[in-house]
Amino acid sequence: MLTPPVELHRPPDEDIQAIILKLYGEGRRGCFVDVGANQGRIILNLLALGVDLSYLGFEPQLIGAYYIQQLIDLNGLSGYHIIAAALGSANSMATLYRGHPGDVSATYTLAGYSAQRFSEKIPVPVLTADSQLANLESDIFIVKIDTEGAEFEVLQGMDRTLQEKRPPVYFEVFGYRALLEGTYSREFNRGELPETERKRLIENRRANMEILGKFWRERGYTTHLCRKDGTMYPVESLDPGPQSDDNRGEMNFLAMPA
Repeated sequence: MLTPPVELHRPPDEDIQAIILKLYGEGRRGCFVDVGANQGRIILNLLALGVDLSYLGFEPQLIGAYYIQQLIDLNGLSGYHIIAAALGSANSMATLYRGHPGDVSATYTLAGYSAQRFSEKIPVPVLTADSQLANLESDIFIVKIDTEGAEFEVLQGMDRTLQEKRPPVYFEVFGYRALLEGTYSREFNRGELPETERKRLIENRRANMEILGKFWRERGYTTHLCRKDGTMYPVESLDPGPQSDDNRGEMNFLAMPA
């Protein structure tokens, strides 16, 4: 159980906290939609900031969804809800790849990861955001998407919501510089990547940046690179180029309606 004021046992997520405080300070209110909730880290950030927002999370791994539900119930968090499902481009079933139950890198697409990274496969339900958010009574404060390479699939199933509600969207994109240089983590990937696999991941990650950038431009959104220290700045392209330190690992962006 949590006792206010809530203190994070690990360092706070300064990038998302800065965005929350910025939008909240500008008068934005509503529901924090958390796609890829994992084990509820966003809830702890919201409670630590003391902001008056509701919460709706989506997490396909049952152990994570169960933990979040217990966190909500034991602390009497009114207006906080979790749905044990993934979001995607259509209502369907998918195979979730993971290294263990609760794996923060679990994904239902291998576009950005190598299959050798994972040791387990489980079936999970996939829903569209449009089907789940259509009857949401409140405004959407922000949508956070952390789905380990499936961000575009999630957005495809969210198109009507984006057009009608115009929420800000905070999302993650994989960099490719470490793969290009061969400095990627062998421990994380469970060994050396075959050359063909390394090249496949580089091309997929590059293409994903282009696809997402085009998606946001076509919908009248501007994109901003979010740094770990909470600073952010507008960018024309999601791909900073292979020479950029921002491109070594995960990059976080904020898409804002123009």
